[in-house]
Amino acid sequence: MLNGIFFFFQRFNSYRIEGFLKSLIENLCFYRKARTTVLLIALILKAPLLAVVIPIFFLVSSLGVIATTSFSLAMETQGHIAGSASALLGLLPFVLGSLAAPLVGIAGEHTAVPMGVVIFSASFLALVSYYGLVRKTSLAVQASR
Repeated sequence: MLNGIFFFFQRFNSYRIEGFLKSLIENLCFYRKARTTVLLIALILKAPLLAVVIPIFFLVSSLGVIATTSFSLAMETQGHIAGSASALLGLLPFVLGSLAAPLVGIAGEHTAVPMGVVIFSASFLALVSYYGLVRKTSLAVQASR
């Protein structure tokens, strides 16, 4: 059901409701950071399985909105090099996944704390890159209008 709701929100991309989409991404990034914090705390405290599964469920279920909306917003300004930009955005998850995989398994198979640390770090970097790159650029464009 959640996946269907996220696919419904995905349809807003085609209507170019920029303010809505950017605030949606901003809110989802912030809430994603809160969920990764809860997940990391649950893993460090060796909480029961349900306390780990619930944050992971909400993290994964929000990917449908975050990925498609951010991809559309990133491609919006790159019309003159759309093919190269699309290729880079398609390659990036594979490169980052190949870098994160050894870090997740670094402590062996008996603990999930490295997974929580990697998810927390990736979420933190996403939030920093949003506020450092996207938000700053967006404010500069609005000021020039």
